[in-house]
Amino acid sequence: MVFKAIETDTSGSPDKVSPEIIEAGYHETESWMERISEAEGSELQSAITASLQRDAEPHLLQYVISELNEPMEDGTELNDEEKGEVFFVVKTVIESLKDQSKGRIIELE
Repeated sequence: MVFKAIETDTSGSPDKVSPEIIEAGYHETESWMERISEAEGSELQSAITASLQRDAEPHLLQYVISELNEPMEDGTELNDEEKGEVFFVVKTVIESLKDQSKGRIIELE
């Protein structure tokens, strides 16, 4: 879904992403997760919301979060650790691809 959004927003084929860009995306995601993990209790939700609004792709990340909270097609649900792992990977992909986009990948209309 993330790649298709980038592909739709980019004229021609998206550029290849180098290992250095992926590593930088990984470190950015790691830093983001550390900032969020500092918030506790009732502050956590507002910290996530505030952080998402400052992010380059807030709408795409909100979509990812909402999908992670939905049961899979077979009815099983991911536990919190699994959701965190999937989110980390997807956010790293978004971070790695975001510079190929002319603007935000997904905009609210």
